[in-house]
Amino acid sequence: MRELLPGLIDLRHLEPLPDRAVQQERTGRKTPSVMAGVVKRPSLALGALNRDGSYFCSPFAQTDDLGLIQTDIWDKERQSFVKVRPIRGGAGLALVERYINTITPAGGLGSSVLPFFVDMPRGFIYGGLMLDCQNTVTVAGGVTNGTLNDEEPLDFIQRVVFEGTGGGAALQLKNMKARQFFRAHHLLVGKEPQLTPLANAGVQTATPVRFLLPIWFALPGALVPPEVGVQSVLDPSEYGKLTLEVDFGLTTDFINGGDRTVTIPTASCDVYALQAVNVSVTKNRPYRYIETYFLRDALAAIATERKLSNPIPVGRPIRYLLLETRNEVANARQPVDDTLGTIKLFISQTQILRYNNFRAYVERNRSDNHVFDAVNPAGHNPLSSRDNPAIGYYMFDFAKGGRLDGILDASRFPARGVPIDFLHDVLIATARQLDVNVGFLVPGGAR
Repeated sequence: MRELLPGLIDLRHLEPLPDRAVQQERTGRKTPSVMAGVVKRPSLALGALNRDGSYFCSPFAQTDDLGLIQTDIWDKERQSFVKVRPIRGGAGLALVERYINTITPAGGLGSSVLPFFVDMPRGFIYGGLMLDCQNTVTVAGGVTNGTLNDEEPLDFIQRVVFEGTGGGAALQLKNMKARQFFRAHHLLVGKEPQLTPLANAGVQTATPVRFLLPIWFALPGALVPPEVGVQSVLDPSEYGKLTLEVDFGLTTDFINGGDRTVTIPTASCDVYALQAVNVSVTKNRPYRYIETYFLRDALAAIATERKLSNPIPVGRPIRYLLLETRNEVANARQPVDDTLGTIKLFISQTQILRYNNFRAYVERNRSDNHVFDAVNPAGHNPLSSRDNPAIGYYMFDFAKGGRLDGILDASRFPARGVPIDFLHDVLIATARQLDVNVGFLVPGGAR
């Protein structure tokens, strides 16, 4: 019976193949033509190896009758692929930053949403992306200052979409607002990316603002080991085309209200890709790690055990749920912690999670992922507090300790008619907005 093995292979500690007598006794066939140790032969192109001699293959690869796994390293002398014996631990996931393109809008910034599209290269395996977003803001005229958006300049990038099409598959792998990608990284990895906002809403000329936005395909997390993270890298050979969409927003994404004129003289977005250089994907595809903005609910009344307007989707393993509560009354654009009370998660009639106030579930994620507090910039309402490292954001990470065996596996729920109910108490009658984002895995399956 073939056995599913971890995808981590360390070629520094290869075990020798069984001798001929043992092989014939176990399998009844001759010595295989490829031996585990031939990877050290000079006839091999060792560019596929990490510097320490380690090598990653598909996490779903299967062993043959001798317990060996086929790599994609080609032995020119023997004219066949090298087989090795998998072991646990010992290697790291090597990622190389690659500059792809710069998005530079020509004009008309701030008056309407401007989507821009980048054709992404398909010549390497993706561990992730990083966007370096920069622009300048000018405020002139008038006498009354407006109100700063507490999450500017993040809100100026209203949406980031990454999709793969063609090649027999079409998937929208990423679709969230910039602030949601930013906080998902913060609350899973533990540290906030770089962010330089405006300091005030007064008269100013071409004030520079900037932020970095990491987006992951390799499973992110402060405790996620490389042999787990590598299980969801993006294999571009599955698709005929990869497209990145970045939507530039409005002047009101920086400042609301007042009678001054706000303009955005310049803007740009540098696109980088993280190339996984020591990863090989064989006959079985990796997981697809999908992150999506699921829904927004408008809240305006105190409620007990309120359900979301749409049920949480089932049919796939769920890595995390990210809730976001905001105050967008009048000129405010502010994340707030005054909205949600008791949280309950039911699978059918079985309660699997309950917290009686937001501090409890915030503290659980802060402890699990070693989360540092968000920086509180001058001129804005606080973005962190003693109660919450990211005010208004609540991460429910099911990959405890960086392990996939703890995720909420809803793969078989549709066939059995099993729902997921997310119940929450609403503590305030003032208008609030509840955004729900979902990170889930889609098994790749065989090619």
